[in-house]
Amino acid sequence: MKKILLFFIVFFNFAILLAETKICYGVTYYNAMKCCEKKEMLLETIDQLLAWGSSEFHDSFGCFWSREGQPIVPHTGKACTNDKIARFNARCDSSTHVVPTSKKICRGVTYSKAIKCCKDDGMVLQTINQLTTWGSSEFHDSFSCFWSREGQPIVAHTGKACTNDKHARFYARCEGAPNLRKAVQTQTTKSHFSNNLQWSNRSTYQMDRNAAKNYCQYLSENGYNDWHLPTISELRTLIKSCSGTVTGGSCGVTDSCLSSSCQGRSCYSCGYYEDGRYSKFGETGYFWSSSVPSDDFTSSWYVDFGSGFVGASLEGYYGYVRCVR
Repeated sequence: MKKILLFFIVFFNFAILLAETKICYGVTYYNAMKCCEKKEMLLETIDQLLAWGSSEFHDSFGCFWSREGQPIVPHTGKACTNDKIARFNARCDSSTHVVPTSKKICRGVTYSKAIKCCKDDGMVLQTINQLTTWGSSEFHDSFSCFWSREGQPIVAHTGKACTNDKHARFYARCEGAPNLRKAVQTQTTKSHFSNNLQWSNRSTYQMDRNAAKNYCQYLSENGYNDWHLPTISELRTLIKSCSGTVTGGSCGVTDSCLSSSCQGRSCYSCGYYEDGRYSKFGETGYFWSSSVPSDDFTSSWYVDFGSGFVGASLEGYYGYVRCVR
């Protein structure tokens, strides 16, 4: 009986350790992204993996998934077989913070950098009133100093004022712009057409899926205001040169097949390139669709134009937007 009890104690402590670490073990590319998203982080990039010291992790000479989708051996940079269903390790980037509610944490920033950090993702700093309404458990540093929109740093949750030195480095929390109709600027640009669909410009910043839907709803561009976030079938019309995921390709994810079981190997069969070869607009990056997996309502389908990849991600993940009409 004592041996059984000891086993459960060891197993429980090991489970806690895995939950807290930023390493994800033996996962496919899709599950590596999911693993980091659950930790509210993104995968490390190739450059970050290359910067590892040889003794930084005991498996630093094994294959690790990168944010770009290319698995490499950290420290050495040796490329591994780019099979998206292969099981490698992954390390999450603790400098990123993916928040599933259109909020974002900026760490150790001056007041001007806090404003820029939020603005880069189309957001604004939270106000003093918003910071003081935090629950004590809402953020692990909720008793630290945070910059407010008014410029006065305060301790979130308690409202205690901090030293108002604009060069001091505190936390900041951003949120989606209060008035999206004003946040999305009216634009007059060259029209983009593909497959009898008219496309907007790419958003200048990345956002979560709910913000993406609102972005298109309130977009006014080239005299039109009837834009919508594209379905996965509409978004796939912008893929080229990747036989599995172009329109009519063998990837089964379409408007008429949205279950995760529709995603086969052909949905991620092309390698990663930074030259925009898989996009009719010559771009890379993750782009949101409005389509939701029929068996997972917490995620949405997207296209990664760096690899022609069609996948599903938690709605709190950040991606670009092209609206359609």
